[in-house]
Amino acid sequence: MIRLLKRAQNTLHRSLENHGALGTLRLVPRAAKSAVLRRVRRFSSKAREAGEIEARFDRAAGVDTAATIELAQLQFDGQTDKESIKHGLRYQATPIEVFDALLARSGIDCSRYELVDLGSGKGRVLFMAAMHPFRRITGVEFSPELTRIAQENAGKFKAPRQACHEIVTVCADATQYAFPNTATVIYMYNPFTAPIMERVAANLERSLRENPRDVVVIYYNARCPEPLDACSRLREVASQRAQQGRDDPWVIYRSTTSN
Repeated sequence: MIRLLKRAQNTLHRSLENHGALGTLRLVPRAAKSAVLRRVRRFSSKAREAGEIEARFDRAAGVDTAATIELAQLQFDGQTDKESIKHGLRYQATPIEVFDALLARSGIDCSRYELVDLGSGKGRVLFMAAMHPFRRITGVEFSPELTRIAQENAGKFKAPRQACHEIVTVCADATQYAFPNTATVIYMYNPFTAPIMERVAANLERSLRENPRDVVVIYYNARCPEPLDACSRLREVASQRAQQGRDDPWVIYRSTTSN
């Protein structure tokens, strides 16, 4: 019974994210609408609180990383891969409290690693990562508009606790990106669906085969982990899987060549 209730809660949570309150109400019977409304009010309260935390972060850092942006709102030139646009997902910034928690779960010494954020959008993760002593931080974003915003943010970013000052954003397709040849943390916040994830996983496996090294993959809101699960050069080290009836699934992998 508890598992069924958790599954129902997660389904409702996803519906609220995808369809909004009114859309969700249209999908449920009349008798259940009062329960939905209670859930909507709780969800809205949490969303407001999260929005306030994000706004404070942006004000303190002098950047603009909040607000969800759908791909349909962005302009792409003829050189952008159409499959990447078709299977790409909206920009939505990683919640402030999530990144540090997942980084802690990886158990790494940041000073030994570069960090690469695939689907970096406006750069929120780049600036949170800058609070840790990474050797270098790179955002990979296929939208020229979002890349420009991230670059502007990087020029304005300020933080008293900043530990890494080498922050770069490149406009590139994640399926073709040449990963650094050094120890690297690769971060993803559900940036694309399975067809693109398959190509990214193949690109990473090829890179690890050609140059075995220590790579950690942190995949948040892990909606299509199967291509990474199948990667022979990666092993899972920690996870909160979607099928366990939890919100916000995530998986952390590490290369099998790491010490």
